Amino acid sequence: MHADVHIHPNDRLALKRLLAYAARPPCPEERLTRLPDGKIKMRLKHPGPGGQHQILFEPQDLVRRLASLIPPRRRHLITYFGLASSHAQLRPHLVALVPTLGPSEMAPAQPLPSPIPVRPRRTRLPWADLLRNVFAIDVLQCPRCPGRMTVIAVVTDPGPVQAILAHLGLPTQAPLLAPARAPPQLALLGDSKGAREASDYPDPPSQFE
Repeated sequence: MHADVHIHPNDRLALKRLLAYAARPPCPEERLTRLPDGKIKMRLKHPGPGGQHQILFEPQDLVRRLASLIPPRRRHLITYFGLASSHAQLRPHLVALVPTLGPSEMAPAQPLPSPIPVRPRRTRLPWADLLRNVFAIDVLQCPRCPGRMTVIAVVTDPGPVQAILAHLGLPTQAPLLAPARAPPQLALLGDSKGAREASDYPDPPSQFE
């Protein structure tokens, strides 16, 4: 378990889940069966890639696989390389660059409410977050003030949409798509055959003509 895991003392449901996670066995015993020939049959929780629902192990092979899941003693599971490593000679100079906050600069600790409600996990990100993560566009940021905007209604009827756009002085027709460009000039690459084939296609009209 990572040392950064934190559970508030009043969040009893999260504490119960954490204890159940820490006390879980490496393999549930109800899915293990000893066969008459001495082999161990393990029933899979989900079907495998080939559709198999169980795996047969020799006792030594099963113990060997379970032992490989145990991390080595006194060994860090997260390691750092370069200047951030613990044995780097220049690490003190790197640590000195981190500013230290005095007692007056630290924000006072705020008491947490009791109990803390458990928030359900979101399976899908909101559309505004997707646009901000992919295109770096925050559509909910107000252009006039630092406040946040909210969606009041979504209009999809073409009639009201054109009326709203015309009232705002925006174009009411979708822009025309540019024509497809001609094949690349393969003559520049030294391909005479490709140059003859490319010459069969007329050049698209220039927008400056």
